[in-house]
This record gives sequence, C-alpha cells and structure tokens, in this order.
Amino acid sequence: VFGADQDEVKLVMEGGSVTLNPDLTQIQKCILILWRFGDAVIAQIDGNDISYPGHTEIFRGRLQLDQTGSLTIKNLRIKHSGLYELQISHSSGT
Repeated sequence: VFGADQDEVKLVMEGGSVTLNPDLTQIQKCILILWRFGDAVIAQIDGNDISYPGHTEIFRGRLQLDQTGSLTIKNLRIKHSGLYELQISHSSGT
C-alpha cells in the first residue's frame, strides 16, 4: 500500500490495517480533502461532512476517515495494493 506522507511506502500484511496520515500543517483551514485510489475518490471531507463517494465493493466496510484527514483501511487484501493519493483544497485554492 502506498501512502500519504510525501510518497511514503507502507508495507502491510494481508488482513492487516494501515492508516494514511496527511501532513497536519497542510489541512489547516482546508475546505475539501479527497482520498483517491486509482481514478476513484474513495473518501472525502467537505467542510465537516465525511463521505465515501467512490465506496466501491472492494472497500465495503473497510474505510474509516477522521476529521484530521487520516484514512484507515482495515482487513487489507492484495486488491487494495496500489497508489493512494491525497488532494487538499483550501479556500484560496489547492
């Protein structure tokens, strides 16, 4: 699983969990946080609302996003391997 902290690589055993953490200095005064896996947005914070818009079958019941922007993926499988990207938008732009 590839993570959030500036191109950090995280190695996790199948069945394990991983938490991807954003740089907390970058999320201050943010208005939108998007987590992407491939082309899909899998989790987002829009203001105070947390949602899972691209919550595909492969992530069902496995994602947890908190207000700090940290994304936890539980019960990992090989199909969850890949690049996870974080996009943060501020009121003055991205």
